[in-house]
Amino acid sequence: MKDKRVLLGGFFILIGIFWILEVVNVIPYYIFKEFFSVPGFSFLLGMFLLATSRHKLLGAIFAVFGGYFLLDEFFYIPYNVERLIIPTFLIIIGAFIIFRGKKKSFDDYEIDPESLDFFDEVSVFGGGEKIINSNNFKGGKITSIFGGSEINLKGAKLGEGNKLIDMFILFGGSKLLIPEDWSVKNEVTAIFGGFSDKRKLDPNAIPDPRKEIVIKGIVLFGGGEIKSF
Repeated sequence: MKDKRVLLGGFFILIGIFWILEVVNVIPYYIFKEFFSVPGFSFLLGMFLLATSRHKLLGAIFAVFGGYFLLDEFFYIPYNVERLIIPTFLIIIGAFIIFRGKKKSFDDYEIDPESLDFFDEVSVFGGGEKIINSNNFKGGKITSIFGGSEINLKGAKLGEGNKLIDMFILFGGSKLLIPEDWSVKNEVTAIFGGFSDKRKLDPNAIPDPRKEIVIKGIVLFGGGEIKSF
């Protein structure tokens, strides 16, 4: 298994070497400048996600988007082709949002997303609060884009087997109100954002495997948090 810390350290080392090569005039300044522009940053971020994250599709989107504009600076690309890149990028992002965490992700956890014990919350340029009172709660999906939501699980009781909440936050936020006696396994990938468990937990409490829930997904230029009541 790849050590993300080694890859992250190597990433910074490569940037440092690249910078030194520009300082000693081995690499022309205009090439150095392009790699530290927005397209260059997008390309490097995409490559880093491809190397370290489970979210390969998102990494590929950033790498292709940034790589295209980098190529445009060094090679001639017809104007008609240039006009296609933004709408194509929007189509890819839309498809990613639609199919992200579709059936296969929840099949791995033996969860039926069509169940009444499963929620699907979408917040775009707005937000709201959802109260879950299921007696056999299995999980849900959260999508927040330039918006936010609050999911209140105070009245919910966890069902048998695996439980999963999958989230995608882009320039937005989300808050989960979860009982203190639930054990949360945080597998969220945060990029220029954060996702944290702010509950006041008893350090002497013994975790109950029947009350464990997994939270996974992506927080990009946004934030999320877990709180108790």
